[in-house]
Amino acid sequence: MFLCGLLNLQDNGLLIEVEPMRLFSNIHDIVRLHSTLWVQAMFPVLVKARSTRSLIDPVDLQEGFST
Repeated sequence: MFLCGLLNLQDNGLLIEVEPMRLFSNIHDIVRLHSTLWVQAMFPVLVKARSTRSLIDPVDLQEGFST
């Protein structure tokens, strides 16, 4: 999706100095890590907040951001 957007801009003469493959070479790793963060850290905290009808406690997020 991001790559297609950049290529479309380049087809229109914009951002032609950007090397698409260099910029997005690790996009799959980033998406995988983002998904893992949500499944293992963010979603459980969200479920807890919804079930207790309380605000998200930032302390609950600590483990997900310290690994």
